[in-house]
Order: sequence, then C-alpha cells, then structure tokens
Amino acid sequence: MDYDVFHLPEETNSWQWKEIFAFEESQKMPTISSVERIGRQAGEEKGIQIGEAKILTRQLHRRFGPLPDWANQKIAEAKPPSLEAWSLQFVDAQSLDEVFSDTETSPS
Repeated sequence: MDYDVFHLPEETNSWQWKEIFAFEESQKMPTISSVERIGRQAGEEKGIQIGEAKILTRQLHRRFGPLPDWANQKIAEAKPPSLEAWSLQFVDAQSLDEVFSDTETSPS
C-alpha cells in the first residue's frame, strides 16, 4: 500500500518542515522540572557519598589491611560529613577505633 499519495511542492514542503521544527522547539521547557531537579540533587549526593566511601575504604585498607565487616558497614551507612571527618582522622590514627571515634584527633 502506498501512503505517499499527497505531494507538496518542494518549497511548501520545506516551509512545512521548518514550521514543524519551530513549533516543536517552542514547546520545549527551558528548565528542568522540580522532580528532575530533586532527582538530580539526590543522585549527586549519593554519588558524593559513594565516592568518599570508596576513597576512605581504600585508604584504610592500605593502612590497616583488610577491613572488618563492622567498619565496611559503618562506612556504607555514613553520610558525607562523617566520611570526611574519618578521612581526616585516619591520617593520625593508630587504629580503626581511633579513625571512627566521635572526636577528631587534635593536630600535633
């Protein structure tokens, strides 16, 4: 079956496509929606948490050897502020317990 039965002159056809493209462009939203913005922010926060957790885990493994399950779980459940604090405490800590203590190690 041939559906191409209606032929427009080339200049009309070209004009028609330009009008269609212009209309489609005018209907696009210039900004992202609130839902997209919230989703993007949540994704960025989760990405930061995952990245900081990976770095801290590598640092601790290098310094103290394989990590016990409790340390891996604590890192996995931590928010970025805790991960950042632990990554600073790890520098002077002599044990994993010192890394995960509630108070930061004071500078010498």
